[in-house]
Amino acid sequence: MAHARQSFRSRIFFFSTGLVSLLVLVLFLLISDTSFRFGRQQLEKGLEIAERVFRQSLADDHAKLAQAAQVLSADFGLREAVASNDGPTIASALGNHANRIRATLGIITTTEGKLLGSTDARLKNPLPKEVISLLSSQAGESSGLIHVGDKLYITVAAPIRAPLLMGWVILGFEVDDNRATRVSQLTGTDITFASINHGRWTIHASTLSGNKRSALDSQLPQRTGITDTVDGELLGKHFLFRAAILEPKTHIVAILQQSIDEAMQPYYDLRSSILLVLLASLIVAIIGSRWLSSAVAQPIASLANATKAIAQGDYTLRVDIRTSDEVATLAEDFNRMSQAISDREQRIRYQAYHDSLTDLPNYKLLHSTGSEILLKTARRGDFAVLLKLDIDRFRLINDALGYETGDAVIREVGQRLQHLMSEEDLLARQSGNEFAILITAPEPLSLEKIQHQLEQSFDNPIIISGQPLDVKFSIGAALFPQHGNGMEALMRNAEIALFAAKRSKTGLATYDPRHEDNARTKLSLLGELKQAIESTDQLQFFLQPKTNLLDGHILQAEALIRWHHPVRGFISPAEFVPFAEQTGQISGLTQWMLHQAATWAPKFEAAGMPLTISVNVSMRDIQNEQFPDRLVSTLQSLHVDPAQLCLEVTESGLMDDADHALAVLRRLHDMGFKLSIDDFGTGYSSLAYLQKMPVDELKIDRSFVRGCKRGTDSESLLRSIIQLGRSLGLHIVAEGVEDTEEWLLLKDLGCDLVQGYIVSKPREVNEFAAWLKQNQRFVLPDTTPEKQSSS
Repeated sequence: MAHARQSFRSRIFFFSTGLVSLLVLVLFLLISDTSFRFGRQQLEKGLEIAERVFRQSLADDHAKLAQAAQVLSADFGLREAVASNDGPTIASALGNHANRIRATLGIITTTEGKLLGSTDARLKNPLPKEVISLLSSQAGESSGLIHVGDKLYITVAAPIRAPLLMGWVILGFEVDDNRATRVSQLTGTDITFASINHGRWTIHASTLSGNKRSALDSQLPQRTGITDTVDGELLGKHFLFRAAILEPKTHIVAILQQSIDEAMQPYYDLRSSILLVLLASLIVAIIGSRWLSSAVAQPIASLANATKAIAQGDYTLRVDIRTSDEVATLAEDFNRMSQAISDREQRIRYQAYHDSLTDLPNYKLLHSTGSEILLKTARRGDFAVLLKLDIDRFRLINDALGYETGDAVIREVGQRLQHLMSEEDLLARQSGNEFAILITAPEPLSLEKIQHQLEQSFDNPIIISGQPLDVKFSIGAALFPQHGNGMEALMRNAEIALFAAKRSKTGLATYDPRHEDNARTKLSLLGELKQAIESTDQLQFFLQPKTNLLDGHILQAEALIRWHHPVRGFISPAEFVPFAEQTGQISGLTQWMLHQAATWAPKFEAAGMPLTISVNVSMRDIQNEQFPDRLVSTLQSLHVDPAQLCLEVTESGLMDDADHALAVLRRLHDMGFKLSIDDFGTGYSSLAYLQKMPVDELKIDRSFVRGCKRGTDSESLLRSIIQLGRSLGLHIVAEGVEDTEEWLLLKDLGCDLVQGYIVSKPREVNEFAAWLKQNQRFVLPDTTPEKQSSS
């Protein structure tokens, strides 16, 4: 034990010492890095400011020269001398004015650039091109940096008028080391003026010493193109360079440079001072760690036995240390911790087997406790049934009223179900809006009676925040032992029965092995449907016309699909289309339909029967960001105008993700496609979203049309829908029109188009083409045709 305490003390000492050392190191590196980056930023900022100051100084020189040049050009004596070509007078006036402003260059020229006088005896006719370039063709003042011989000048040229242009006066300051020194005093940085002449860089002036100047001279091709601040070296010293381009055409630049070593020296001194402080802190921390390790290790040893007991699951042992210091407080806290762990384990065990929202048993407890109940039931020879309950339209409650309301409904449902249960029954919440009930009885159970009791308990609506909500269930039942000898089998079969109840909308379904056969059949259809899409003879393209109510013309048709399976025969779209939606195969069907529509639309137009073909598009396609681009690519490959197609999207599908659907619809609309809302009236679209959607057409679901009579509530509802669509500027199409009475009613209500058996049943595309050739205009028969069922 003594060795263990010694080892523990060592660990505390080395850990705390290492931690402090690491902290000191991190602080030192952080401070060093921060100070260096701050200093570097200040240097870069200083060079930027220095460039602005330098450019302002250059502008001031130009202004001074411009003022002097204007005064000289306005001198009456000079103008007379220029007019008479009086050389001595020109030289005298030019020299006096140049000396007055300390200009080192003065030139008088004719309007053609011929030299009349100069302060530089080396200048002869013809003048250098750079001098001539200052003479503006617009006879206005100009300025710039130019070479005169091997020297660089800041120059300004001003016109001499009397009043017509009769010559030019040019004044300039030489850019030499003295001028570089004056600029350096303003900017606080070294500066070098350089230019390229005949392919060779030349330094004209610099504040650098001879060696540094020579070193920079060799680097000029690298430094003169840099307009940002960059690092560099001169004779082993670190510098920051920044090039200011003065004359881009003649490659005249000013290079500002600042010694990094000199500028950063204060930061280096600060870093050294901080390092000394941190090292002193480290020494103090090491001493403190040594004392702390000794002070903590001894009391901790007395708690070792207690911790071993807790590790073995014994929470009854209590530590008794009779002191009044922190160790006693630690012992008291340790005892409280032991009790808290015991309480928490009980809570965790409870939470692991109970639902947090309803406090009912969860799936795990249902499985384990249910298995025990079934064993007892089997020994007694009793009967049992496992019910799985799913709250109908629960998603709508969540979407319309929010998740808090949904949770409140779940809690209330759980409480009402508990009131129905006996002590022998087991109620559990599985997940989401699903509950499970295991009921046992000595006699066979009546599922109808159980369903009736459940419905009775929910006759009164659930009131949440003053909002009454009717709750209905879909129930799947599995009987013991007929449908399974254990909980695993019963739960699986009850789930299958629940799916059957939801599909059939009967409210209650008992497990039937045929349910599994249907599932297996649909599973096999998944692969066969993919093969059908890829084959050329199984899927067939059908069309059903849309007829204009005013004149009977047929200019539109809806595309429909039929599947003739090589073994199963005809498979109804109602069977495979929803299945394709669920499995993701719908995108392949949509692509096939769009390709067929894009193929046939030009054929109808070429035959003199222009036809807009409507194709149903699933929400899986609308949710796919790449769908619009793929669709346009298909049409381009077939040379088809998007306006020849109308894309139909169901109203309920649009509202599943309205914002995303709105964005995709806008893209399709901008591409030129016509858009239609299908099955309008069966969803829950908001008027606000309907106004935003870039659709052209509204298709009224057949449920609103079939059997609609004049003077009924059905007529009022149909009129409201049509008026709503027309107020939004949409074309209105009614589906499922089958008799003359419905035709005439829709025409009176202002509907634009009808689709239904009154005009034609859906026909295979080749048959439809032949029919359309004979029936491009539909005439309403005198008698009502026999009604047929659309499919």
